[in-house]
Amino acid sequence: MGRRTLLVLASLLLASLGTALVWMYVQSADRRALDGAATVTVYVPNVPLRANETWEQARDASTLTTLSTKVVPAASVTAADAGRLTGQVLGQAVPAGMALTTPMFTTPSEQTEAGLDPKKFAIEVSLSDPQRVAGLLHAGSQVTILATTTTSGSGTANGSAAAKADSRTQVLLDAVKVLSPGTSSTTASKVPQSLVTLEVDLQQAKKLAFAQSSGEGGAQLWMILRGSSQVPADSGQAVDGTNLFSK
Repeated sequence: MGRRTLLVLASLLLASLGTALVWMYVQSADRRALDGAATVTVYVPNVPLRANETWEQARDASTLTTLSTKVVPAASVTAADAGRLTGQVLGQAVPAGMALTTPMFTTPSEQTEAGLDPKKFAIEVSLSDPQRVAGLLHAGSQVTILATTTTSGSGTANGSAAAKADSRTQVLLDAVKVLSPGTSSTTASKVPQSLVTLEVDLQQAKKLAFAQSSGEGGAQLWMILRGSSQVPADSGQAVDGTNLFSK
């Protein structure tokens, strides 16, 4: 065997050894990261899941993965939840790699009831996770939508004209049904965003379209989850800087 052949074999052995050492280092780093941290084992899909897929299909397409509780969404599905989800279906699409949560699932009858009323319209609203009570929202939820608007006016400061902004928050729409809570996706702002689909009449759709406009009159929207149909009606009073701390 020639010297060149021996050098090639030695190079291959060194490359293989290096690869093995890197793999062992990465595995030990993962273990060190989890040591001493609270963890939970949850179902994470290996492939994208579609709305209306059964729990059994979602389970078979997922892997039980141990993760830190700091990065796992609330109500993530664990092995202990499997029995309670039997017969339920996904109310939304779920991308690969996103941990499954129990609010993503609903009974087939609830899913049917969450369908679009033939006399109404569906509209999508882009909201960040904090603005749409992410993790609690599901198809069929009833929400109230708040709008914060800022209008510019004229004022005086030391006898000279000056611009003065007037911001206020009030109820835009009440008791609106959610058709789809959407799926979070990270944007350039690093805050997860989602397109929430709502069931509305034509006038409500026009209000939402105007509120989401980027021009003058546009508003920042917040979606709050209604506990039940017994939630007291809104008084109609807007909240601004003059009454923010009033009871």
